[in-house]
Amino acid sequence: MKEHQTSIIMHDGADFHFAHTTSTNLAPNDYYRHSHTRYELYVFFGGSGDFCIEDRVFKMSPGTILLIPPHTYHYIALENSDSAYDRLVINFERTFVFPELHSFIDSGVNPFTWSAEKHNPQLADLEQSLSNYQYRDKSLIVQLFLNRMLIDMKYMHKSLLASHMVNPTVTLILNSINDHINEPLSLKTLSGYTFLNQSYISQVFNAYMKIGVMDYVKQKKIYLAEAMIKNDGVSPTEASRRMGFSDYSTFYRLYKKFMKQSPSETEKD
Repeated sequence: MKEHQTSIIMHDGADFHFAHTTSTNLAPNDYYRHSHTRYELYVFFGGSGDFCIEDRVFKMSPGTILLIPPHTYHYIALENSDSAYDRLVINFERTFVFPELHSFIDSGVNPFTWSAEKHNPQLADLEQSLSNYQYRDKSLIVQLFLNRMLIDMKYMHKSLLASHMVNPTVTLILNSINDHINEPLSLKTLSGYTFLNQSYISQVFNAYMKIGVMDYVKQKKIYLAEAMIKNDGVSPTEASRRMGFSDYSTFYRLYKKFMKQSPSETEKD
């Protein structure tokens, strides 16, 4: 059964990507596993499934809002193909957010519940504006909407959404990766840190995270290096060293693979 997008409103700017999409005819399966270098505001309007962020699982209900930090592996596991999957996603750079809200978006925000009575009219106005306004004004209106949402989230009551961990062994592996991400990492070193068999690490991580453990490590290292180069002014060679790469050629090859540009191109942006 092929996915059909019954509606989509999308707009891209230099610092953000906005999309409100409704999809039907979806197979009950995990939907688009990924991570990226931007923050993500995700609002779930309709469908059936669990949303996984690293090793945490959230049971989704209409009106759930997630604020997902950069470099964080996430996906939704859809359960029912008869339900239309309706969601709003805004991927944005830190610079797209008012400086006064930076500490809030970095605080590890838990899921919230969308206030439909308050925010649906705002969303309708925004989407009407995206149809009518010129490009520059579209970017401004999305920025105002996002920052207003973030301000409101500071004062919303947090939902009672139940969550659980994907698997305690996966949590152990992820914690070990995060604690040693600046070091050269391999299955052998992860085995030493976790006291788990190498083949077992590979099997359990892939089974629950749906990605190879070393693929996950490489991707996370490159995303963190990109943030150093782009936001902190670190040179590509220094970023490579800080991320534990033993030779620059390996770093360069992986950087091109994941970022679709060279480290020096990021440096010039």
